[in-house]
Amino acid sequence: MSTILTADDLEPGLHVAVHGRRQPLRMQMPRDGDDDEVVIHHSGGMATPPAGVPLRIIELALPFAACAVIEPGNGEAGPIIVDTREVHLMRLPTQYVDAIVGFGEHDTTKADRGHPGAHGQRRGNTDPRRGD
Repeated sequence: MSTILTADDLEPGLHVAVHGRRQPLRMQMPRDGDDDEVVIHHSGGMATPPAGVPLRIIELALPFAACAVIEPGNGEAGPIIVDTREVHLMRLPTQYVDAIVGFGEHDTTKADRGHPGAHGQRRGNTDPRRGD
């Protein structure tokens, strides 16, 4: 089970992912004697990565977290800025991050067997002019 992190749990170098969006702040405010609920939305207008995408926190200036998006092959994209007021973040297990980083590194079986769909190559004659 995942644990939602608090702002005090966040630190540079930590691998996290968006767990879900926070609910809008709801307040009861009396207006002319009625008990209508007023919903206050906070939207910083920043793009938020989809839930589950692995992120590495680069630096914090709460409520903002500058993050790198972890990519297969040990690459990183970004940085992106995550507004921690808008999303719940969870810590990612090392195995999860390692699986993303290592994705595709050992998948050479199709190329080794000469499947035409693997890297556009075939074993044997690869010169279409020969007609073999």
